[in-house]
Amino acid sequence: MDYLNVLKKAVLDGDDIAVLENVQYALSSGLSASDILNKGLIPGIRALGDLFKDGQVYLPEILISTQAMNRGVEELKPHLTDADVSKKGAVVLGTVKGDLHDIGKNFVGLMLGSNGFNVVDLGVDVSADAFISAVRDHNADIIALSGLLTTTTTYFPVVIRALEERIRQGSDPGREYRQKSAY
Repeated sequence: MDYLNVLKKAVLDGDDIAVLENVQYALSSGLSASDILNKGLIPGIRALGDLFKDGQVYLPEILISTQAMNRGVEELKPHLTDADVSKKGAVVLGTVKGDLHDIGKNFVGLMLGSNGFNVVDLGVDVSADAFISAVRDHNADIIALSGLLTTTTTYFPVVIRALEERIRQGSDPGREYRQKSAY
């Protein structure tokens, strides 16, 4: 059976039961966890992304499919070794202070984690200090801020300034800081 195409379609359809069952079948048939992830699950969510970009599907379908894919990824995690998935870096991710929305954050975290990043999800309503501590504690390469409300997106510069100040102070000896700015 072509489990990879079945998985791609199950992700596209948002069928979490079919995703879980076919991940288990694919593993028992001898397919590697890395192949199941990279040639079955990820192509399904990428195809869905293309459909979204073209206006053929909407956010609810993406959320349902993301949950289905996440169920497959959770099943694969014990089978994915560091040799199977090349780690591309550490990402600290969170929804900024004052905001409790996490749908977009969760989607981004899933996509980054599925593509080889070590994702540290701080959750929602995260203070600048919590972001800074996590960046230091996890030796993060990327910090990803999320916010849905326009009133809370004004907190983004607060976090960025706090990070810049921490870098200027050199308050974390032993770690070589390099400023990577995307703003």
